[in-house]
Amino acid sequence: MRLLDELGSDTLTEVTVDTGVAALQPDVEVPIEQAVLELSVAILREEYAAARRRIRWLLDGTPRVAPLWRDHLLCLLVTAEVRGGDPLGAREAVAAWRREWVDGRTTDVATILVLASAAALDPFDAQAGDLVRQGRELCRREGTPTLLPWFAVIEGGLALNEGRYDDAVSTMRAAREGIEAEDPALLRVDADLIEALWLSGRHAEAEHELRGFEQAALRSPRRWTTLALARSRAVCASDRDAARAFRTAEAVYRTDDAPSERRRLARARERCGAGEERIVLRRLPRAETHDRTLTPQERDVVALVEKGLRNREIAASLFLSLRTVELRLTGIYRKLGVTSRAHLIARLHNAAS
Repeated sequence: MRLLDELGSDTLTEVTVDTGVAALQPDVEVPIEQAVLELSVAILREEYAAARRRIRWLLDGTPRVAPLWRDHLLCLLVTAEVRGGDPLGAREAVAAWRREWVDGRTTDVATILVLASAAALDPFDAQAGDLVRQGRELCRREGTPTLLPWFAVIEGGLALNEGRYDDAVSTMRAAREGIEAEDPALLRVDADLIEALWLSGRHAEAEHELRGFEQAALRSPRRWTTLALARSRAVCASDRDAARAFRTAEAVYRTDDAPSERRRLARARERCGAGEERIVLRRLPRAETHDRTLTPQERDVVALVEKGLRNREIAASLFLSLRTVELRLTGIYRKLGVTSRAHLIARLHNAAS
């Protein structure tokens, strides 16, 4: 009932449901069933850091959690990283989950969906398409179509990233039509649908979808809806002044926001034609950019920035202090004539194309 209430379901009659889940306390002993429920609600409420800490505490505790519940907890850890938009965290969580699998384990369709969601988050992971096809085939073979729309959501996002905008529109609309109720989780497809419509030249439809997304976001406010709306508004304003529209969207982002959302904004900016314009406008004077050669250490930092890692994650990966990473980024920005992460990524994509 608490989960249904958090999802905004109106299928329940008047009941008293305590949805005031306090911040998760890792030192509080509760039955594992209750802990898993509280973790699910915490993920719905975007309390990803608290959920991660609690999951790890439960996994490392004694006595050891039973295998069934360890599987639940590790699946929730992957889900938290995916919903939190952290490609590196999702990859590590999937690896930890797989290490617990016994030999000969049969992968069910729900597990495939979680794995596909994690793979789709990482632009360097080529498994997402294969997992989607595997999941759809398993749904059809077992006669369980419930999860087909969610595989379509992932497939539509992949089509958008590959530049197949018409395919993306048809796939994402099919996903929405496959869900009868208004599920807040399905709102995550709306920003991608708006972008696909805009890029396929169907501007009036994109603006109509944007108005609907704005109304739906009011009914289910979340941090990710704020970021997705900022991206969608920038896309739909890009024909008037793309650079200004995306600067406005960038101003909404905080340093602790999901790396995947930052990457999506950068990609949208690039696809809508604002990337080159921004570089021209923000290029530093020639006297300040006399040395554009990056050191090997700086190139390591750039490679991790392009993967969507945050400064503290880069520091951990390269065994550096956070301050050292910040100083190296400052030097990189100065050499390349850029002023932000999004600007750097746009510059890199333009150089590669």
